[in-house]
Amino acid sequence: MRGASLVLALALCGTGAPAQETVGRIEGQAFTASGQVRVEQGAERSTTTLLSGSAVVVHEGYARLYLTDGSELDVCGPAKISLLQSGGALTLALESGRVHGRLAPTLPITVYTPLATATPVTFDSAQRDVVVGLDPRGNLCLHAALGAVRLEHQFTGERVLAPQAAELSLAGNGFDSLVASPDMCRCDPPPDPVLVGVREPPRKAPETKVAEQRAPEPPVVQATSVPSAERTGATGQRTEPRVIAVMPPLTFDAKNPELPAPTRPEVALIMREVRVEPAAVFSGRVAPRAQASIVPAAARETAKVEGDANEKKPGFGTRLKNFFARLFGRRPTT
Repeated sequence: MRGASLVLALALCGTGAPAQETVGRIEGQAFTASGQVRVEQGAERSTTTLLSGSAVVVHEGYARLYLTDGSELDVCGPAKISLLQSGGALTLALESGRVHGRLAPTLPITVYTPLATATPVTFDSAQRDVVVGLDPRGNLCLHAALGAVRLEHQFTGERVLAPQAAELSLAGNGFDSLVASPDMCRCDPPPDPVLVGVREPPRKAPETKVAEQRAPEPPVVQATSVPSAERTGATGQRTEPRVIAVMPPLTFDAKNPELPAPTRPEVALIMREVRVEPAAVFSGRVAPRAQASIVPAAARETAKVEGDANEKKPGFGTRLKNFFARLFGRRPTT
């Protein structure tokens, strides 16, 4: 009976314990999560969820915390943080390292360090972008990229408001040593990090879409004019260039009425040919126009008839002599 009473008492205590609020999901390269942590092993990847009261140690690289309201926290290692959430307000205790928060304007968040507390302040309900860092020697750095940051000293209660775009560092115990330090407080992991222990979901095969049928656009053919110096050949003759556009034939198939793919501009080939024409060559003598005489057509006909009449025909003896000359391979007599 005593054992049963003890089990019942533990069950009642567990039933009355308040449920821990979920802070968010964390992914990283080399980190250790302890305390209130829930790990779920899936088919493709494992998910680590941080609850209120959890602690995270980033050994090297960085870790990214996705909060439940959509905000993101990047922790650049080596770093150690503790998380506590109550009523939607998040408290982050920073022991070492740097934290880069891209915070929604409605998220109440406070970053505690051993020296001071940092509270991001929003302007015009805009998103806040803040980096808070603490090195192993206890020096505090601050970068308010978007929005302002209110610093409050843990012991003296002194307050300082760092405006937007301010980059400050605190090396001493008081705010008197607060100085500007550009490009000193940074925590910017790669945009698309490859996280250890997380498998990428299987990629789907690219969907093939039917290309829209449209009339092919004619390629643009440009012809440039040739300077006058290039139009003169080696012989001093003037030449004219010719531009020829070589394109694929335009065809149509009645069995396949769909239009072909548009002709690419590089298919059209521009070639320039230069042809040199030979010069005209004249030979002989041309008489001046004043010395030329014009003979009537009737006189030319009369002179032709008289020349034919005066022409002597060979006799019988001459023809017989020429016959035997041709028979024996001799030259006939005219």
